[in-house]
Amino acid sequence: MVVEKYVKTSKLQMSYEVSGPENGRPLILLHGWPDCVRTFDEVLPHLHNCGYKTYVPSLRGFGNTSFLDSEARKTGGPIAIAEDIKEMIDILELAPVDIIGQDWGALAAMALSSLYGSKLVKSEVVLSAAWQLPGHMSLDQIKNNWYQWFMATQAGADYIRKRQSEIALYLWKEWSPGFQMTAQKARTLTSYFQNEDWAEVTLDTYRTRWGIKRPDKEYADMRQRLMQSAQIKVPTLSIIGKEDRCVDQTAADQMQKYFEAPFKQQFWNNAGHFIQREQPREIAYAATDWLGQTQLVAGK
Repeated sequence: MVVEKYVKTSKLQMSYEVSGPENGRPLILLHGWPDCVRTFDEVLPHLHNCGYKTYVPSLRGFGNTSFLDSEARKTGGPIAIAEDIKEMIDILELAPVDIIGQDWGALAAMALSSLYGSKLVKSEVVLSAAWQLPGHMSLDQIKNNWYQWFMATQAGADYIRKRQSEIALYLWKEWSPGFQMTAQKARTLTSYFQNEDWAEVTLDTYRTRWGIKRPDKEYADMRQRLMQSAQIKVPTLSIIGKEDRCVDQTAADQMQKYFEAPFKQQFWNNAGHFIQREQPREIAYAATDWLGQTQLVAGK
């Protein structure tokens, strides 16, 4: 049975769903953009059968998660999300915890692992994301990022604020061309974007990423630490779909140099960006196999 709960961090009243065996091994699943907690629904049963108790938070700006201060800057990006998840882990006393993340969730998981290491994150599975320092982007990835450049304009900002569902569904079709989005799935998905902070968190994420907006000073120390060293010492499995029209596989293929712990990368056939929705059972099997192996290596 899935139960929605809330945890109060320094910035958020964060909604998360918990399910699985009561005394199961803790596993956090982080959704991406533009997506929601429902993205893992078909992955969870196998995880539960393998003994995991799952925690699936709605990231800042999504679902029922809200800022404690309505006037606060609606900061986005992997560093801010990573700090939210660290606070959640600390409050719920889950460390060291396993993590599965996709897209924004994958970047946040890797930021968390780079900043805090194995004391916080035991092992991770990252989907549909490349880990790289700024300035190392291929031309193919730049082309894929057109929507981010669009948000740098006033017209783009207005579009995100007024027509979030339209652009989200368009990107889904582009990024996962083989996924069949039914009308019911579309309604459920876009309902999570009706959060009053969704557009502002989205705009802050991409405008800050490309220097259109100044970074939030509250995360300056974390940002500096990542810029100095983006190395990751947490066992990591990276899975990317060969039909993914968002992530450049060439860039993803260069991730190895950032990992000092065991690292494995797979490129899957017949899979696009939202791979956990397209091949949920296969993702669940791959994740439990990886997490189980790393636990054996750690002697746990």
